[in-house]
Amino acid sequence: MRQITKTLYTAAELKIHAPGSFKTAQKAYQQDVAEDDFTANEIFDSLEGLFAAAGVRLYDYQLSAYGRSYLRAEFPGEDADKVSQLKGPRALAWIENHLLGPLRIPYISLRVAREREQERAGLYAQTWAKETTKEQRKTLLAQAKSLRRYTSRLHYKPGSVPDCPFTGTCYDQDFLGALIKDIEADGGTLKSAFTCLADVFTKLLEDDQEYRSTEEAFIETAEANDWEYTEDGERV
Repeated sequence: MRQITKTLYTAAELKIHAPGSFKTAQKAYQQDVAEDDFTANEIFDSLEGLFAAAGVRLYDYQLSAYGRSYLRAEFPGEDADKVSQLKGPRALAWIENHLLGPLRIPYISLRVAREREQERAGLYAQTWAKETTKEQRKTLLAQAKSLRRYTSRLHYKPGSVPDCPFTGTCYDQDFLGALIKDIEADGGTLKSAFTCLADVFTKLLEDDQEYRSTEEAFIETAEANDWEYTEDGERV
């Protein structure tokens, strides 16, 4: 029997020792990035969260990077068509009443906020108790979620909108900022402000994929995951 010994390299070491093999390894990583749906799903969750918070129906959409993206938005109420064409201050007032207002931290004391935090913790404890049924778990989670606005008073000033209010990821802020900017700075209608969020989705996903495909991101990811490579650029 013949035993063969191979030297293993980190991505950073491979770049110095075998630049050609480093490029091979990076190319394989870039292919994985292009096929990874995790970030796309996170971005979509933020988009969907904004629509849900505003009470606007998101439907008939196609969202991707490096391609044509679009979506349709349906506003609630009998006067939906008129609402969709609101502009300027009237559009911003609708945003305040239907989206931002319900998200704002209520004017309650810190003592009440702490009580709500304890109540929320109790609901979560019940949620994962063995005897809790699936339907009960769903109800308990909804109740706990409804208290988040009050418990956020522990970290934010009354009247403010907490950061990342839909999913807890930075994409919440990207979509919310783009929506308001479209109305304030660009003079768009309420409908166009919502539908143009498809372009925001595309840019966010493209920016993420472009950064994650860089040499710097590849080395950082490889180091964080303890990836090692052969001299040929094959990951082991």
